[in-house]
Amino acid sequence: MEQVTYEIPSPPEMTVEERNKLVRQAADTGLIILLKVLIPFYAIRYWRTRFYYGSMVWWLWFLVVATQSVGLGFEKQIESKECGGCYEQMEKTYNFIGVLALISSFAGVGAISGSAAKRARDRLNIDRKTAIAILPAISN
Repeated sequence: MEQVTYEIPSPPEMTVEERNKLVRQAADTGLIILLKVLIPFYAIRYWRTRFYYGSMVWWLWFLVVATQSVGLGFEKQIESKECGGCYEQMEKTYNFIGVLALISSFAGVGAISGSAAKRARDRLNIDRKTAIAILPAISN
């Protein structure tokens, strides 16, 4: 097996730890991050190690919108039963918006995290395959 050595010089304003974090970030893609976030226990570990502020903010924002919308849907369902179905269309609309916001929260995590990974690759001036090849060397 051939030993391949990659030498990535650290920019002067970056420590070795920051560079290694960027290499780990550069090896990710938005889809992989999305799948990692869908696994609850891995998501907790993942957010503690590689924290993407933008995607976390959007995820929480869309979850709040989804929760509020579904809550309003339940409210309209109760009112609709009292008046004989007069709020049925509003109930369906609120529930649809809630489901759409929930799906958008996870899609936002993937899109924004993928963008952060691309920025990390650009900052290090490497491609994803190189970042994946470097990962075993820095995880020790």
